Amino acid sequence: MRALRVHGHIVNISSTAALAEPTQVYGATKWAVNGISRMLRKELENDTIPVVNIRPGATVTNFARNFPPDFVQGIAAMVGIKADFKPGAHLPPEILEQVVAPRPSRFSPGPTTWPARYSTP
Repeated sequence: MRALRVHGHIVNISSTAALAEPTQVYGATKWAVNGISRMLRKELENDTIPVVNIRPGATVTNFARNFPPDFVQGIAAMVGIKADFKPGAHLPPEILEQVVAPRPSRFSPGPTTWPARYSTP
């Protein structure tokens, strides 16, 4: 981008798993992405290349419905959800109620402050 003198964004995809100790290796790799984003942002602060780090949280899907129930329950417990998972079954209604209900997240990174050069008037 610098060599071509073009404008653009660097977008890295991480995860809130980087903020949760029980996520082990997966969380460590996402923690590394957060660090790379932070250092790139500092390195490029005087350029026209903003660095964005997206950290999505847990998403309710049926992706893991054939995983061992104790594994699925462990993941759900990390975000404060308790339910009885059965192999091959769809998500129980109580899961959807817990996820849809507004509640503060312990993974929330808090407010983001954007440098003035990225703000629009």
